[in-house]
Amino acid sequence: MAKKWTQLLMLVICSLALLISGCGGNDADKGGAAGGDKVLRVGAETTFPPFEFADEKGNYSGFDLDLIHAIAADLGYKVEFKSMGFDALIPALNSKQIDVIIS
Repeated sequence: MAKKWTQLLMLVICSLALLISGCGGNDADKGGAAGGDKVLRVGAETTFPPFEFADEKGNYSGFDLDLIHAIAADLGYKVEFKSMGFDALIPALNSKQIDVIIS
């Protein structure tokens, strides 16, 4: 049981580290939505329940999505979520198609 909590804690720490590193730069790098809202473009592979998955209606859900929505809300950002294959996440981050990976 302690091993699961340790793994979960490590996942949260790594996710936060990625979020912090992905939020660098100025607001011009962030694809702003209409009205000047700050948007955090998040990428994830959505095939790993309970962390991220699509429900019966095709809506994305899970721990990682709840976490990134809470972090974004605390920072004053709206989340624009993009589901993509795991191998596409790093290239998408490098090409600035997304701002952060949570997966």
